[in-house]
Order: sequence, then structure tokens, then C-alpha cells
Amino acid sequence: MDKTALHPYFEWFSSYFIELGMNPTLALILGTILNTLLVLVLVTLLDIVVRKVIIRTFKLFSDRTNTTFDDFLMASNFPKYVAHFVPLGIVWYLEPILFKSYPEFANVIYTI
Repeated sequence: MDKTALHPYFEWFSSYFIELGMNPTLALILGTILNTLLVLVLVTLLDIVVRKVIIRTFKLFSDRTNTTFDDFLMASNFPKYVAHFVPLGIVWYLEPILFKSYPEFANVIYTI
């Protein structure tokens, strides 16, 4: 997916606040905060759903095999940690779009 196609969606709050007569700098800050909160809520919900699906799928697979390695992986919470990669990838993909107006802050977030 092309990242430039997402720019209008992430600029909607800022342009809406500017149309209401807000200072453009304040509208940009408030729009970035709202977009970040929205992404965090969606990623958290996605994390919960993906984690449940991966754990259940791995548990079904583990119960049907005779090997002990997959039982060890279940006991060590391996599927739970693997499930965190999906939301992390989404945040990593959206981070440059969210903070394109703040390149210094984007570099700090990207490093973290």
C-alpha cells in the first residue's frame, strides 16, 4: 500500500480544525495527538484480537502433535510474544505518516 494514499486521512483532523478557525500550528499539534491516540487504540484492539487468534491456533496445533517442543513453546508464552509483531509492524509502518511534521520526534520514536 502506498503511504501517500493515507496522508489525507491523517491530515483530516488538522484541516478540520483549521476550517473551524483554529491556529494552524495548534491545529497540527492537536491533529497529530488525536491521530496518534486513534492509532494506539486501534493497534491495542488489534493486538488483543491477534494474540487470542494466534494463541488459540497454536494451542490447537500443539494439542494435535506428539512432540514436546511445541508444548514447551506454549509453556514459554512464545505465541503471545509472536503476536506482538503484527501491531508493532503497523506502528512501524504508520509512524512516518503520523509524525511527518515533526521529523526530529519521528527519529526518536523510530529509534525506540
